[in-house]
Amino acid sequence: MEIIILMKVGQIFAAVKKDPAVRSDFVIRSPTATASVRGTDFSMSYNKESGESVVSVSEGRVEVAAKKSWYKFWKKPTIVEVEAGQKATVSKKQDIKIEILYIR
Repeated sequence: MEIIILMKVGQIFAAVKKDPAVRSDFVIRSPTATASVRGTDFSMSYNKESGESVVSVSEGRVEVAAKKSWYKFWKKPTIVEVEAGQKATVSKKQDIKIEILYIR
């Protein structure tokens, strides 16, 4: 099962529970970033004015990629793993910055 959410603006909080019996993907896409998760608690926001996407993880791990990475098939995409207590900001220019929010 694959769940894809296309976010144009705003913020989403998600608690995704992994079921080992079911192969599933949970993906949120904004105009500048893609977040892929399997069993975690996180939030993702997109600010249309600044063009920034922010993914904050409270439990588990989330893979974050700059949107342009998925369209340049001849280049290996830039994917970062964001862990609990961290956030990743993807700028309008597609730069990814990881910050520590708290230490678990």
